[in-house]
Amino acid sequence: MSEDKKETNDFELYTETVVQSPKRKYKKLLLRIRACVVILLACIIAFVICRITWPIIKQKIKEKTTEIIYIEKDDYKEYKDDQYSEDITDGVGDDYDNAMRNIKSKVDVCTKSIITVDYENTDIESELNDSDSYRMPAVIVGNINSEYIVLTNSAIKDNNKQNKKIVAKFNDGSEAALKYVGSYDELGFSLYKFSASDVSTDTKKSIAIADLGNSYLIGQGDMLIVAGKMHGEVSSVNYCTVSGLNISYQTDNGYEIIETNLTKDRDDYSFLYNDLGALVGIYFKSPDSTIKAIGVSDLKGILQEMINKHGYLYCGITAQNITKDLSAKYNLPMGVYIMSVDVGSPAYMAGLQAGDLITKVDNESVLTIQLFSEKLYQKSDGETMRLTVNRKDKEGYSQLSFDVNVKLIQNI
Repeated sequence: MSEDKKETNDFELYTETVVQSPKRKYKKLLLRIRACVVILLACIIAFVICRITWPIIKQKIKEKTTEIIYIEKDDYKEYKDDQYSEDITDGVGDDYDNAMRNIKSKVDVCTKSIITVDYENTDIESELNDSDSYRMPAVIVGNINSEYIVLTNSAIKDNNKQNKKIVAKFNDGSEAALKYVGSYDELGFSLYKFSASDVSTDTKKSIAIADLGNSYLIGQGDMLIVAGKMHGEVSSVNYCTVSGLNISYQTDNGYEIIETNLTKDRDDYSFLYNDLGALVGIYFKSPDSTIKAIGVSDLKGILQEMINKHGYLYCGITAQNITKDLSAKYNLPMGVYIMSVDVGSPAYMAGLQAGDLITKVDNESVLTIQLFSEKLYQKSDGETMRLTVNRKDKEGYSQLSFDVNVKLIQNI
């Protein structure tokens, strides 16, 4: 029995502990590490993509939620034909007294769109010494995103040496802080804005947005309302007669200048309204002794761009219209004659030269600088304008094409 038992013990079941192979163990650990690295890389890539694309997405969302202002443009006519003659005299009539009664009835309509821009007084001394010397009239030209847009003399910005806060002052004695939008220094005006929430309901009722009229319908001899700063008085109103119409050729546009019979002082700044109460002219600084204004029709594209984009579009040419008379007299093709090109401008970089005659923009006939400017303001920053020009050579004129990448200038 003892032998049997001993024998049985010799063959007891042996249980082996299974140990995982080190290679297999490290392989699983390596796979986990790789998975973590892949996830980490994916997170990094997603973060980078978000950082890059989010501003674009944000801008798109902003563009969809932000209002933009659209100002209807007026057709420029180099020669005012019969279709304009009836409109020019409409509402004025042949009788001077009737014309005066009609135009006087529009004064309240005009002055509701004008406010005063001034520096904020922060102490009793500045309040007591306050005067009209730095005050300027401003005209309300739009309302967008619950903000009123006002246009005034850029001198209010240039004279602000102490960086004082600039405010809008209303007829009821209330004030609202103004925020700077931008300037068009070549024409001497700046845009500001104030929030509708900063003014009372009664103040809102006392102001109005100016109706931007068609200044191309203004003719010599027409009677207009002049409102603004005249002979040192900020809230002045007078009447004038249009004594002449001329064109001032400046960068990328030609501006019709309305000349009046009213005299002015050096620091005056005023606005012209027609007999319908619509704004037709913005003060034009000149060395002459009489009030002159830029026709508002030539400013509509610029105003729209400045309000929406806080800047203006730039090509970089100064050009003059070649009329039929000039074409016949000097044997020139009809078109827009480039007198100069700004060095370093988009036009300069594209290869345009003084003496070139623009005949087409984007394959559409363009024979006036006003129409050229209209085409320019249909573009966006960085977009291309294809200009077709006639360039004089030894054998006459050759037709060439240039691609100009227009630029948005933000003067803010």
